[in-house]
Amino acid sequence: MSDFPPQDRFAHNKSNYERPTKGYVCGRAAFWGKPCASGPDANGGCGGVADCQPFKEGDRWECRRTASQGGKCAAGPNPDGSCCNQRPPCAPVPSVRRQRGRLALVGAVLAICVLGMTLFFDSRSESGTVKTNTLFSNPGELSDVHHAFSAGEGCQTCHLIEEDSVVPSGFVAVIPRQDIQAGCVNCHEFGGPAASPHNDADLAGNTNCTNCHTEHQGRFANLTQTTNQQCAFCHEQKFDNFADHVAFDDRFPSLRAGQIVFDHNKHVKFHFQDKKYADAAPAGCTDCHQSEAAGRRVDVKNFEQMCASCHLPNIVESAKGEMAFLDLPKLKLKRAAELAAFNACGAEPGETFKSNGKSRSNPFINWLLGAEPKKKVKFAEAYCGLLQDLRKDGIGAIFSRMSERGVAATPAMFSGISRELVSQVTEQWITNERYRPPKQKLPKGVSELGWYVDRKGDLKYKPVSHADPVAMAWIDFAKRLDSAGAGKLASKLTLSILSDDKGLGACGKCHNQSTMPAAPDSETSVALASSAWHSMADAPHHRFVFNHDAHLSLVGARNTNFADSSTGCAVCHKINDESNYAKVVRKKDQAAYQSNFQALTTDTCAQCHNEESIQADCRMCHQYHEEPRFSNRVLDTMGARK
Repeated sequence: MSDFPPQDRFAHNKSNYERPTKGYVCGRAAFWGKPCASGPDANGGCGGVADCQPFKEGDRWECRRTASQGGKCAAGPNPDGSCCNQRPPCAPVPSVRRQRGRLALVGAVLAICVLGMTLFFDSRSESGTVKTNTLFSNPGELSDVHHAFSAGEGCQTCHLIEEDSVVPSGFVAVIPRQDIQAGCVNCHEFGGPAASPHNDADLAGNTNCTNCHTEHQGRFANLTQTTNQQCAFCHEQKFDNFADHVAFDDRFPSLRAGQIVFDHNKHVKFHFQDKKYADAAPAGCTDCHQSEAAGRRVDVKNFEQMCASCHLPNIVESAKGEMAFLDLPKLKLKRAAELAAFNACGAEPGETFKSNGKSRSNPFINWLLGAEPKKKVKFAEAYCGLLQDLRKDGIGAIFSRMSERGVAATPAMFSGISRELVSQVTEQWITNERYRPPKQKLPKGVSELGWYVDRKGDLKYKPVSHADPVAMAWIDFAKRLDSAGAGKLASKLTLSILSDDKGLGACGKCHNQSTMPAAPDSETSVALASSAWHSMADAPHHRFVFNHDAHLSLVGARNTNFADSSTGCAVCHKINDESNYAKVVRKKDQAAYQSNFQALTTDTCAQCHNEESIQADCRMCHQYHEEPRFSNRVLDTMGARK
């Protein structure tokens, strides 16, 4: 059996027809839910003052009241054909359809008016450029700094639209906000991707300038001011203030070794307390650190100011601190071919030949000759040729040979060398005479520095100062050797200069060996060693900002000494007596590094920076952008105005 109602349920005489297209609804239906059968007319007048409209059939009037209204009435129509059931008219009301139509019409008219006014009042220059002083499209006054750069192009300076866009100029202020980012990077540049968090390409996600910076807030608005809540929005661990800050690294701020090896614990608690060094020992931190130029770091003073009084003798008076330049190798030739090769030096023919040299040929000489001592014939020929060239051209022969080998010498490498000394040694070697050093002894406290001949008759060099210019020139030569493909020789030469045991000046004693060659055959040694001359190897991370200068005066650092641990630098930096600094500072594994000082914690900072006392918002210590700078466009604009 069908569930559908009978089809005649919508018949005209049985159904209350709703008339959805009519503009008015019966008042009785609106208030009582009982509409009349006729309903309102087109003008909103009541059409239901009678139950029906009688119909004349022949000479009789018949009642036409619908079945839904009760069917034919008993009294029937009046003699004049009017309905006998009359009632007062209702007050029809507009239908929902009509009301919606009216509202839509009013809204459309208002929108057209507003847009028309916007277009009408849009202000253009003679060239057609949209200005920022439009009456309705301007969302607010720009900050002074941006207003100065947008006066020429107006809104389009930041709100970029394509050249072929059909958007009218009056709509420039309602361009989607995501398009503003392209306008920002026209003037602002960074050290990484502009849309990456912290401009770090390794961090996932995208950001927009408008997440933190809001324009049109007035001339004096601070566009860089942000809140802790803004910073916390992107961070997984939420926080409202510094008390909720994540814990610092357990080695903060000394996460890796510096490039100068200096044991604060040993110096402060032992060496500086030794009466032998009482006159040279500093009284406090600022005697060695440049407090007057303090910033994120408090850099140390130079070697002459803080180290030379104790450590200069270790450099210039060390018995092992010398570099072999030209040495007479120990040669013993027996075969005829070997003897013939060495006879080119002027030696008398004989059955055997033994040089008066007592040294092993150093790697530099082997490279210069292009021969190894094991191949006696080739080595003897090359060595004799070098001696003849030295007799003829002096030290210039070395310059020529080095150029032929592909890595040229520099004047600084042989600064201060004596022509007479080179000539004397050369003649001694050519004639194969035994070198006899002078018998006179040097007075106490006087040392042979610079170029000299040792007791074996070898020409050597000893440093005359810290950062000796000749030694530095030879290190630069080693770097050029490494670039030319002679990595092993470069490493051996570098090690002979920097080694803290036998090196020229024992540079490695203070310059961190973790960035120096671990073994003579390390081909990367030169590149590592060339960066070990400064106290810090790494530039400070852009996300962390700290100014020591603002803190030094608060803790009285400039007027305290090591003995007072309650004031000065010791308020924050406390020496760690249990640190294994001396054992780990030279290790290449920086994860094992331990500083001389106890790690700083959030509690260290919270002594002063908290809600009750000193400001502690994120921007105090953190900088969001990496290497922020202006583009050439901004610089050109500023230059044009001058």
